[in-house]
Amino acid sequence: MMTTYERSVVEQVRSNKLKAVEIGLKMHELQLKESHLTLKSDSNDLERYKLKTQLQDMRHGELLKRSIDCFVAGLLIMSASLVYGAYVYSYEQLTQITTSCNASPKESKSWWMPKQVASVNSVLSMIRCQIQVASRMLFGTFMILAICYLLLQRPAALTRACQ
Repeated sequence: MMTTYERSVVEQVRSNKLKAVEIGLKMHELQLKESHLTLKSDSNDLERYKLKTQLQDMRHGELLKRSIDCFVAGLLIMSASLVYGAYVYSYEQLTQITTSCNASPKESKSWWMPKQVASVNSVLSMIRCQIQVASRMLFGTFMILAICYLLLQRPAALTRACQ
């Protein structure tokens, strides 16, 4: 038979074991809570990064839209200036300017320059003048094409920015 003192010791040992198990469960529960808080923190960081990225994409879309608008406005102003310039300098003045591209009918009267060299010089000057006129016409054509392209691209940029 066990004495009361021995029973008390056994009960105390059993109580200590139960408390140790209970403390172990509490520790496990606290570790689970810690991992849950870590996951929530990571999730919040991910959401914040996602929101930041969305805001940045939206700002880039708005900047793209604004840049295209400013560029188109600049091209329209430049085109309007070109039209005004063509209006101010009438067709007669333009033809007078481009007649310099025609070969000069007068022949060289220089005693030191042969006739063939003078004709080559006039042909080269005529080609140079025609290249200048053609390049100006091509520049105007490219401007018109650029305006059309940007006007067509603007709605596509708006839909990309809104997504």
